[in-house]
Amino acid sequence: MHADIEIAGHDLVVEYEIKITSHSYPATGPSYSSGGEPGGPAEFEIMVHGLRVDDGAPELELPAWLRAIVATHLAERDDINETAQQMDYESGGRDPDDARDALMDRDQE
Repeated sequence: MHADIEIAGHDLVVEYEIKITSHSYPATGPSYSSGGEPGGPAEFEIMVHGLRVDDGAPELELPAWLRAIVATHLAERDDINETAQQMDYESGGRDPDDARDALMDRDQE
């Protein structure tokens, strides 16, 4: 995957990969012993493979400290998070909202 970022006033392209480390889970409703728990999104890691000035240029040198900063920056971006959640959903992980709705529908029957 590729993402555009800006470092020190320079527009760069990052080549990265998303690895799902924990699938999303549904909310649980209240019970006698618990008030219920909210659902949670998928957790993921970003692995940065390269950094370029543009898509056709050779890779720039990417020391470990900069690789970690770029990975953290990408992990905090909303568009990257949405992509990771969609990947989890498409790979069989459940959308917490859909799973909760399914449980509620089942309980009402």
